[in-house]
Amino acid sequence: MLFKSNTFVVGENPVDYHVMLVGVAGHNTTNETFLDTRVENGADLDDILLVPTYPDSNYSIYIKWYLAVAVKTAWGILSRGALSSSVTPRARRRSPGLRAATGG
Repeated sequence: MLFKSNTFVVGENPVDYHVMLVGVAGHNTTNETFLDTRVENGADLDDILLVPTYPDSNYSIYIKWYLAVAVKTAWGILSRGALSSSVTPRARRRSPGLRAATGG
């Protein structure tokens, strides 16, 4: 299932707060994708609590974002086809060789 543009917010005085609690109903939760999700007031997408109900329970949750890149020359002109690379804040994944699709 795909969830687009959600916002998770920690409310006032949270008790045992988690962004997500998965596995409580006793069903497998697989291929759940959260795309362009925002967090506010201390919420963290690393705070997903998995509670397996059965020993053979399966879970797969993906957190993804779109990335728009505009590469400009030193003169401020958009550069079509420029090579760029990206690294996540925690350096978990490197994506070299991305090409800018638009430009002058």
